[in-house]
Amino acid sequence: MTYVLVAVGGDYSIPTMNRVTAAFKLDFDKPWTASATPPHGYRSTVQWSESEKLWITAGTNGSDISRDDGRTWQPSTTATGTPSRSLHRGTKGPHRPPQPFRDSARPQT
Repeated sequence: MTYVLVAVGGDYSIPTMNRVTAAFKLDFDKPWTASATPPHGYRSTVQWSESEKLWITAGTNGSDISRDDGRTWQPSTTATGTPSRSLHRGTKGPHRPPQPFRDSARPQT
């Protein structure tokens, strides 16, 4: 069985910087490839939604989805078309240093 792997991250201290915040690879022994259109800022979690057939990533300034296994990302929106912030809410508190990339995998179909 092969897998699709997606990793997200970025710089927590600059949550809106979206340069090199996501990458994907098509199996464990394949190289990572940076997303052509990255998420819109720092992202601290990523998860595959089997029911929706898409990847969801979230960070302190919102969430994004990918329908093409992490190659491109677009802001997640609510039914009214406004960006969704319900997946992850930023917390106020002590400054945290940049976090390592978080990753997730799903079987490739």
